[in-house]
Formats: sequence, structure tokens, C-alpha cells
Amino acid sequence: MAFLGNMVSRKLFGNNSGITKAKEDISLSERMMGDSGGGGGDHEASNRMAGILRRDWDSYMENYAPYDAKLREMVMGDADNEAAIDRARETTRDSFAASREAGERDRSRAGLSLAQDEADVINRRSQRNGTLAEVNAANQTRLHMQDRDMQMMAGNMAGGLRQAATDPMGAY
Repeated sequence: MAFLGNMVSRKLFGNNSGITKAKEDISLSERMMGDSGGGGGDHEASNRMAGILRRDWDSYMENYAPYDAKLREMVMGDADNEAAIDRARETTRDSFAASREAGERDRSRAGLSLAQDEADVINRRSQRNGTLAEVNAANQTRLHMQDRDMQMMAGNMAGGLRQAATDPMGAY
């Protein structure tokens, strides 16, 4: 095959010693590597790299994978989201109850008394406003938790920590 290649190059380019020399260098390097496909020969570098990568993967699986699994569960799980939504609802209920009690105290201090129909109207309004505020708080909390979960999945939550670790002087 090398003979045919040399013959073709002489026909195309004449007896150019630069091309012949380059072909001889390629032929020499192919013989040193083994066969011309590059598949044979010494694979020491490849084996070393495979060993390094294997050790890195084992280290990752041993040291970091459990934390990644916990983070994934935290992000993908709904337990913390439901707890936050319940806290938002409870806080809203408590706020409205405190507000109603404060209104009753203020009316009592002023010596005002409401007729039954007026008290019913105020209670209905307060209950309606409390329910609307509770639903709004739950929805806002849910949206915030979804945004937080997406940021965690995208790695944005750790960006500040990563930046602080790599650039302690705070270049941001």
C-alpha cells in the first residue's frame, strides 16, 4: 500500500522530497504506535486516565452522592412545601384573629356596642377577607417554593457560595 501511495504522489507531485519525507515520518509513527488504525500499541495513558476518572467517580459516589440525593429529595419532595404552606395559612389565620380581637377591644374601650346584624356583617367580612388572605398566602408561598426549587435544581442557590469560595475577596 505504501508503494502505491508513493507512486501516486510521484505522479501527482513529481519527485518532491518534502512529501516523501512527510510520508516516511507518518509511516514511522504508525509503526511505533502499532498498526495504522491507532488501536494497538501502548494504552498506558488511556489506562491511567481511566483509573483517575474511576477514582474520581468512586470518591464522588462515596462523599457527595448521599448529599445530592438528600438535596434532590428536598427539592423534589413536597413535605417542606406543604409545611411552609400550612405555616403561611396558620400565620394568616392568627393575624386575622388578632385583628378581630383588637377591633373588639377598641370598640369596647370606646363604649360602642354593635347591633346583632352589624356584628354579623363585620364577622362575615372578616371571615371572607381572612379566607381570601389565607388563599393568597398559600398561593404566594407555593409560587415562592416552586421558584426556590427550580433555582436549586439549576444550581442558582449555590452560586453565591461558589463565588465566595472561589473569590473570597468578593468581586461581585
